[in-house]
Amino acid sequence: MSPMRMDRLEAGIRLAAELVEAVNRRDSKALETLLAEDFVLEPSRGGKSLGKAEAVLLLEKSLAGHPEGQLAVEELIGLGPRCILRWAYAADGLKAAARAERGIVVLRTRDGLVCEALAYRKETGQ
Repeated sequence: MSPMRMDRLEAGIRLAAELVEAVNRRDSKALETLLAEDFVLEPSRGGKSLGKAEAVLLLEKSLAGHPEGQLAVEELIGLGPRCILRWAYAADGLKAAARAERGIVVLRTRDGLVCEALAYRKETGQ
């Protein structure tokens, strides 16, 4: 397979990894640059779908009370513009075995940006 084709196959994975890095840095500006203008988030807790600005604001609010929190990639699977990110989040930076939340985000990318995120979340402990 040519390097050019491999580049296209891996594009979603690279973008998902950049997204996780921006979240862990609490870098709203970087997040905004990774999301398409017509980005749509279907949040894990139900409710209406959110656009780009609303999604970034929701993430900022969610992380504000947990300055030590880290999103860890447990698994990242992708093929071209589609990607599945299995994650674990520890609000206090604990090791993976003690993480309080886990989830999956199904991402769709277009033109080097994330255009859709379908989020699913499971709370595993208090």
